[in-house]
Amino acid sequence: INIQMSTGTGDASIGDARTTVFRRNLAQSYQLRSKTARAVFSDITARFPTLPFSLRQLRSARDLLGVKECVTRNLLVPYDPRFEKRGEFVAQYRFTAIVHNGKTICLADSEVQDVASPNSVSHVRLLKLLARTPCKPAAKNSWSTNEDLAETL
Repeated sequence: INIQMSTGTGDASIGDARTTVFRRNLAQSYQLRSKTARAVFSDITARFPTLPFSLRQLRSARDLLGVKECVTRNLLVPYDPRFEKRGEFVAQYRFTAIVHNGKTICLADSEVQDVASPNSVSHVRLLKLLARTPCKPAAKNSWSTNEDLAETL
């Protein structure tokens, strides 16, 4: 689920910033030419089979060359950073959720941290919306960890 908010017009576009988060494209296959790209893609397949990863999680700087070839062959999907006009802010929050037996289970590793702001919201309906959580926590008799959940899928 990708939630994106902006203080501007809402037309966030891709800027000049470098993309650092990628996800493997499961629907695409291609025989890579370079040895570095094959090694990087097999490492990504083993360590991050379906979830997004950051370039910081790769093992060496040489792996960036392999990532470039994987992106040009559509084996990796980039999560490009979004920008508005100068002076406007864009907030983007992505998480993976599973709807199972009438429950929504959030597969995020950590909880959303509270942030203090000098501004406040006064509209009653917005306050109710902000008080809700994006995912309900799983029941105790459900899966014990996210790894157990991933193994059953």
